[in-house]
Parts: sequence; structure tokens; C-alpha cells
Amino acid sequence: MPLAKLLAAQLRRPSGRFGRWVMTRALNRGNADLIEECLAALELCEDDTVLDVGFGGGGALRRAAKIVTRGRLTGVEFSADVVAQGQSALRDLIASGRLNLLSADVLDLPLAAGLFSKIVTSNTIYFWPDLPSALASLARVLAPGGRLVIGFSGKEKLDQYGSVTDHGFTKRSDTEVVAASREAGFNRVTARALSRGRSRGDFVVVAARDASS
Repeated sequence: MPLAKLLAAQLRRPSGRFGRWVMTRALNRGNADLIEECLAALELCEDDTVLDVGFGGGGALRRAAKIVTRGRLTGVEFSADVVAQGQSALRDLIASGRLNLLSADVLDLPLAAGLFSKIVTSNTIYFWPDLPSALASLARVLAPGGRLVIGFSGKEKLDQYGSVTDHGFTKRSDTEVVAASREAGFNRVTARALSRGRSRGDFVVVAARDASS
């Protein structure tokens, strides 16, 4: 398999020794600035119930745990190998009863409706071919008045990575993500372009529904 195609497959669903390298270098270090921006937009409170979809190296969960001291955290990953790695890396949070990790597809989340007050996902939507349906799945598990934050790299930034993002990536603009969020039932949606550090060329979309909707 060509290296570019192999790397793209690992970014979508990390596995094995190469997958562990991807999680450490690409998902934790490479995503650090975007994760910080996403968590700031999430406006976390100490008693929130938080879902991280595609938690990767666990960086966002580890940061969120510093604020969410009385609530609960849940991480979902498509890759069972990533979940196994997370169970080791985040074992202190799991042992304390503050964190639960599970392997699932975003289109078929084994989670109760309205369970979470905040949901975050970063650098995942490229791998969701049916974006409105994926976002509708997240809307189902989000409590009325809750908030979803989506962090992703724009088309121009992804094009800079050469052939890697030509394999299995669906490149989207901020306007496409905003439209898909509204189609999924969110009635308050905003997008912001990022311009600092490694997050230059990235976007943060905040989607919410009124408590009465």
C-alpha cells in the first residue's frame, strides 16, 4: 500500500504500532492548538456531561477533566485499538469513575437520547460521508440547550498535505459544515476561522439548539 494511502487509513482508524505513533504525534501534538480552541468554544462547566467523538490520543479528554470535576466524560472511537490505548493512557480518570470509553460508529451511538450537555469532535468529519446524518446522531444524544463544537481543517489546509488527504478524506468548507448542522436540526450555528499557530487554516463551528426546540 502506498505510504500516503496507509497514513490516510491510519488517520481514519488508527491500529497497531503505526497507529500508536499516529495517535501520539499526529492526534495529540498536531491537534493541540485546535483542541484548545474547541474546548474554549465548548465553555465547559464543572458539572457538565461531555462526549468527545473521535477522542484519538485523549488530549481533549485530559484537558476537559481539569474543568469537569463534578460531571462525567465519555469518549467514543471508531477504532477498538484506540479505545484500548485510551484505557491505558487515561486509566486514572476511568478508575475514578469520571470517564467511560467505548468503540462505536458515529451513526449508531449506543447512548441514551439527551445524555450530554456538551459534545466536541475535532478532525473527524472528513471521514463521515453522510455529514448531516452523523450530526443528527450527535443531536439525538445532546440535551436540549446543549452545545456541539466541531473543529476541522479547511479545504485549503488539507490540500497542503499533498496526496495523503486524497485518500478517504471528504474535504469541506465552513459553509458546508454550517449548512449540514442546520439540516441536522441545530438552529443556532456559527463558524470561526482560526489563524494562530498550528490551527491556522482550521475552523471551529459551534452548533446549538434552543432548550425548547
